Amino acid sequence: MGILKEIAKFASGAEAFHALVHGYFWFTNTTLIVFRIKQTPTWQMWRAVINGGIAILLAVYAWRPFGRRPA
Repeated sequence: MGILKEIAKFASGAEAFHALVHGYFWFTNTTLIVFRIKQTPTWQMWRAVINGGIAILLAVYAWRPFGRRPA
């Protein structure tokens, strides 16, 4: 179980970085064309929100404590 949490910690950081890059493109009004797919600022906004949500979910899983806390 420990190795899965370590992988989730790494993936959480990677997704957070991914969200920040999309957020940067969104706020700077950057339009990208990758493989003939036009990525507008609206596309970047949704990707930033989705990747941010994934990063938060992975972080909650990765850093929650094992078992119950003592009362």
